[in-house]
Amino acid sequence: MPLLSRGLVTTVAFALACAGCGTTADGETRGGGGPAGGGTGGSSGDGGSGVPMGGGWVGGAAGTSAGGTSGGAGGTNAAGGSTSSGGTATAGGTGGTGGVGGGCNPQPETCNNQDDNCNGAIDEGVTQSCSTMCGTGLETCTAGQFSACSAQQPNSCQNYATCTMEPQCVSTCPSAPTESCNLSDDDCDGQCDEGGNCRTAVNRSFAGSLGHRYNPDATKASCCGYVVEHSDYFYLYDNNSAGLKPFYECDKGGNRFFYTTSSNCEVLGASANRGSIGHIGDTNACGAKPLIRMYNAQNGRHLYVTSAAEKANAAGLGYVEESIAGYVWSSP
Repeated sequence: MPLLSRGLVTTVAFALACAGCGTTADGETRGGGGPAGGGTGGSSGDGGSGVPMGGGWVGGAAGTSAGGTSGGAGGTNAAGGSTSSGGTATAGGTGGTGGVGGGCNPQPETCNNQDDNCNGAIDEGVTQSCSTMCGTGLETCTAGQFSACSAQQPNSCQNYATCTMEPQCVSTCPSAPTESCNLSDDDCDGQCDEGGNCRTAVNRSFAGSLGHRYNPDATKASCCGYVVEHSDYFYLYDNNSAGLKPFYECDKGGNRFFYTTSSNCEVLGASANRGSIGHIGDTNACGAKPLIRMYNAQNGRHLYVTSAAEKANAAGLGYVEESIAGYVWSSP
């Protein structure tokens, strides 16, 4: 085959194999750009233009891809006397998946032992309102837990008016009051008016046919034929108060006496009144016991006793119960 014809055939074959190849100004043909690199992260760029090398062309650089891994570089055209088509570009790699974000998302701080507002502190400034019977206050959050209420807490204290324990809004419970001779257990110790010199002892004397006399004055108790048979027989209050009445000594004549809460000495009249021997109770307050008034119609004598045994003994001697004169005490 003629030389010219063989060159023409080569030229046509190269043209068919290098479809899309560009032609330089000096007539040389270059390989086209390699395929764009693949990547799932973003859109891929165009491949770079080929570079002449020994009559051939190096394939274009790999296309770029946003986010994902870039594709491979384009193939290299063969160098040599005969121009050949560029090699096949390697497909771009698949782009990697984006990592999970590690940043803090600020939220209002709550009592949960977490740094909700992303400031490096935990549960700071978190409070809630609270109250007690003594007032209002706040509970402050620490490590996910609210503290006790800052409002004043009540103390369990003695109510000396009722002798019962109850909550009171005081830092220190009140001290026990002093006993005040008022038929009350002021200090709530189970005793009434003790140690306050509230009551005075009454002596019981006997003088045969004259009967009995009751008087706190030892001289009077042993006057005029009377002999004290029972010192401190019972106690009466020195001073009058709610729940008490004066207890009068009345002279029936001839140094015979009886006792009553009537200032007129009942049927005898006020002239028979020799004065109060103390104050007798209306009720059994503070452990008082009844003073039983008895009368013997055969000899006209009165008798006052404080026990069922004495009452029974007196009944055997002809005495009959008339009434409860009042209530008396066994100790000062």
